[in-house]
Amino acid sequence: MYLNEDGSAVAANLDFSDSSELKIKVTGSGIGVKATLDGNERSVNTGVSVAVANATGGSAIDVSGAKTVANSGILTSASTVAGGNVLNVHDAETISNSGTITASSADIAAIAMSNAGNKTFTNTGDITGLLDFATRR
Repeated sequence: MYLNEDGSAVAANLDFSDSSELKIKVTGSGIGVKATLDGNERSVNTGVSVAVANATGGSAIDVSGAKTVANSGILTSASTVAGGNVLNVHDAETISNSGTITASSADIAAIAMSNAGNKTFTNTGDITGLLDFATRR
C-alpha cells in the first residue's frame, strides 16, 4: 500500500521500473500493489511481477491519482470477480505496457480505466483479457 500514514494521497511518483526481481504473490482476496497519488502530474512506472492466485482476488496493481502509468512487469490474476481486473489505472491519461498482463480469462478485464478525458494507450507487450475503457472506475 502506497499511502501517507494518515491514509491520504502521496505527493510523489512511484518508480519500480528496476524491480524485475521483486515478486509479489496475493493468496487471499486482496490487491497486490495499491498506490494512491495526489494527481499532480504523478507517474507510476513498474517492473514488478504480481500474481493474484485467488479467484476472489483484487487487482494485481491498482493506481489512482497518476497521470501516467507504465508497466514492464509480469502481472497475472486468477480472479474471476467483476472488480478483479489485473491493472486498474483509474483516471490515468497515458498508459503503456511493455510487459505481460494476463487475466484469468478473455472475459475478465486485463486493464481497467475510467472513461473520463482523453487517453493514450501503447502496448508492445502481451495482454490476455479485456481492455475496459468504458467504465467509470
